[in-house]
Amino acid sequence: VPGRLFGYLAQIGLMLLFFEFSPWMLSSWYDLITGRAPTGERQPWSHSIAVGISVALSVLLVNILVNMLTLFLGMGVPTSSIPKTPIEYIVLVPMFIVAGVLEESIFRDWFYKGLKSRLKPFFINIVQASFFSAAHLLNPGAHAIELLQYLPTGLMFGIAYQKAGLRAAVSAHLIRNLIILFGPKLFGLKFTIIVFPALGIVAALLWWHAKWLKKATRQSSQRGSATTSSSRTNPPAASSPAAYSLFRYSSGVAVSVNR
Repeated sequence: VPGRLFGYLAQIGLMLLFFEFSPWMLSSWYDLITGRAPTGERQPWSHSIAVGISVALSVLLVNILVNMLTLFLGMGVPTSSIPKTPIEYIVLVPMFIVAGVLEESIFRDWFYKGLKSRLKPFFINIVQASFFSAAHLLNPGAHAIELLQYLPTGLMFGIAYQKAGLRAAVSAHLIRNLIILFGPKLFGLKFTIIVFPALGIVAALLWWHAKWLKKATRQSSQRGSATTSSSRTNPPAASSPAAYSLFRYSSGVAVSVNR
């Protein structure tokens, strides 16, 4: 535990150092809270979590395939940082959560905002995933073979960020970590048979809710625009000639100002 704990503390310290002096620090937290995507569109929380679940499950499938491939080639299976004792869970689980938030804020959000004026999103994703993979080699006992795990993981988290924002990437990272931490412990080696379908159903329900919410918001915005347009073109029911004259005068002033 002390060796792994030191490795995690070192990573978090470096992340906090970069994050603290990043000019996009406040912007990152704003994106995380509001669900704003790089496109400027704000995504509902249900959409962010649905994307997070979908990407997390995809990442886990890739990780399983990589484990099978490396085992077949006789290269061994990448080591895992799954806690084994209650004390390790108490110490490492909160650190996994904090590290997940900071990693997404730096590697996805910080890299994208710093490089978007120089590189296309495709190349930004490759750069951030490469740095993300290399950073995990700081873990005590880490082996170069773990790059086969972390490189596709970083790429998929980057896609989640670019398509749905920081909140979706953080959701994917945290869900993936929590599944790895508690899935085998609660359900044994066959946890994928239980966890994957259950989370798939949850993701489908969240997708439906996000679609419904976007549709309702769009209809409300259209009704508001129609009401505003109607109030500008149609005079109100005036109770006196003075009120009607005042409306006509204000409309003329607005037209002259717009011109």
